[in-house]
Amino acid sequence: HRPSDGPLFAIYADEMGRGDIAKNHITLIQQALASMDIHLPHPRSEEFLTQAELPDLTYPYATYQLSLALFPDSRYEEILGYSLGVEMFGLGELRLHEMEKMRHHRFDIAYEAAHLSIDNVSAGHARQATDLIVGYLDHVGRTAGPVAVERAWQRVWRGYASFAFFVEPQLARRLMAGRAAA
Repeated sequence: HRPSDGPLFAIYADEMGRGDIAKNHITLIQQALASMDIHLPHPRSEEFLTQAELPDLTYPYATYQLSLALFPDSRYEEILGYSLGVEMFGLGELRLHEMEKMRHHRFDIAYEAAHLSIDNVSAGHARQATDLIVGYLDHVGRTAGPVAVERAWQRVWRGYASFAFFVEPQLARRLMAGRAAA
């Protein structure tokens, strides 16, 4: 058990609504989709496999998350970094802009509004993710020393940067091309 496991699970519990199905983020996403007249079959159903509402290009993001989840111990640092990227994405102006566009089209904004309130950098998930990374690295330093902290930080950074492949693919490709040329 790592000291950072509790705070990481607390973020997950918030995402799941802390037992309140109305606050569960999957419920909020379904509400948003329904307001767009998109009604998906349950993901475990046979019909979901053949639905055409979600284009195939949306699946790499989910597949990557599932891949990380398969290895919670060996990819722990990458999960911490990736989580920070997720929680920091869409803070402030970007989220407000998305909400304004959705309001304009009369789409449900509950999912966006929930994230605007819980992903903030002062006390929300973005701050919690930052604090748990700092706490984790401190724990590594106390138990394994500075070399281990550097290795752990590189892996956290790799997880954080991997989020860019999904939200900034052109930037990620440019950086990779520059790295390959060096």
